[in-house]
Amino acid sequence: LKIVEGTDCRVPPMGGRNHPDQQTIKINTQDILFIVGGVFTELEKVIKSKKSTGIGFGSELPTDEDKNYLQDVKPEDLIKYGLIPEFVGRFSMITAIESLSEEQLIKILTEPKNALIKQTQYLFGLDNIQIEFTKEAKKSIAKKAKALGTNARALKNIVDSIVLPYQFDAAEMRAKGVNKIQITADVVDKQADPVLLFKKPDAKKQQIK
Repeated sequence: LKIVEGTDCRVPPMGGRNHPDQQTIKINTQDILFIVGGVFTELEKVIKSKKSTGIGFGSELPTDEDKNYLQDVKPEDLIKYGLIPEFVGRFSMITAIESLSEEQLIKILTEPKNALIKQTQYLFGLDNIQIEFTKEAKKSIAKKAKALGTNARALKNIVDSIVLPYQFDAAEMRAKGVNKIQITADVVDKQADPVLLFKKPDAKKQQIK
């Protein structure tokens, strides 16, 4: 609490876990903007129960499934959820963000400089193997991540679960002549085997033989 409201604190410049004996530096947090975020899975139920107008035992609570109830979050909702009042009171602005759409998840998967698919292609490229995700496969990965409800965090787990079995066997696959691995929607949804493309035999070597 003291750190958030502004105080002098000592911080290890290289991280305290790996370098416990290093000297610390003093930082004043008075002019530092703290942005605190998280996924509060049951908070929406707290807000829904407050807005319900059902009367009597067994009455159905009116809810709008398309509405983002987190947009109406108030400090008292966070306190009822379990956060201590002293902590909630340190933050003057509370807001909620919309969950990512499948189209946005696909962009995160493919467009940034360090996108997951680009990282995966680089790792397989070290073994001289290309890996390709079809358009339908990307949609299936985004759909799975959307269903899990953890937004972009789920993308890495899904991609890793797909490619890791083949990544460990990449050297052996290259020795057998595999040139390209194609990940389709069936690989994502049905755990099917990917499409393996092999190198074409060298015509000159065949003539020599």
